Amino acid sequence: MRSRLSRSAEKKTKKQLYLSIVGIVAVIFLLFKFGIPALVNFSLFLSSFNKSSNSTSAADTAKNVIIPPVLNQEFTATNSASINVNGTAQPNQTIQLYVNDDLVNTTESKDDGSFHFNDVSLSQQQNTLKARVKNNDKFSDFSDPILISYISKAPDLTIDSPSDGQHFSSDQGNIQVKGKTSPDARVTVNSFWAIVDGNGNYSYTLHLQNGDNQIDVVSTDAAGNKTEKQIKVSYSQ
Repeated sequence: MRSRLSRSAEKKTKKQLYLSIVGIVAVIFLLFKFGIPALVNFSLFLSSFNKSSNSTSAADTAKNVIIPPVLNQEFTATNSASINVNGTAQPNQTIQLYVNDDLVNTTESKDDGSFHFNDVSLSQQQNTLKARVKNNDKFSDFSDPILISYISKAPDLTIDSPSDGQHFSSDQGNIQVKGKTSPDARVTVNSFWAIVDGNGNYSYTLHLQNGDNQIDVVSTDAAGNKTEKQIKVSYSQ
């Protein structure tokens, strides 16, 4: 037979179990009656608050973004030591111009957003130009850079064949005019384009006329510098 102490402990355990079940049921009831709607409302509130915060943050970010300017340049090489630089930006902004990473000038964009820099000095050979907007103590990103070569020296040019004064007979009515120029230069022979390779070697097949023939060879580089040479040859049929 069980002792009185054992029976008492069993009753106490059953009582605690019963109270636990009642408590769980009560919690579930209260949760469904009040907790879930309140939880849903709270979730909706948090979602709405986050959306509002994100919208406000995006709007603030957009206000703080400074759009970089755009430089407009139609040529990539020049034989002038200074050029004019044009571009577009947002209206009435301070535009800074950099040449080879050095700040060289500042101007204001007009009501239509256009801006101009006059007499911008260039260094020999390659120059990198870029611009940015300055707004109080803030700056935009730099514009896409433009590359401009300043070339003041005219291209080299030789006429290696034929030689000046050379005579050709009836079976030599077509001759090869050959020579050398600076790499990347273009060559014309009597106003017709010659073939120029990557090393500056050029050639052109010239049809001779009976009698004296003047051969005009012109080499032009990307900056517009020119070198001209002339020779004369004779031809008899």
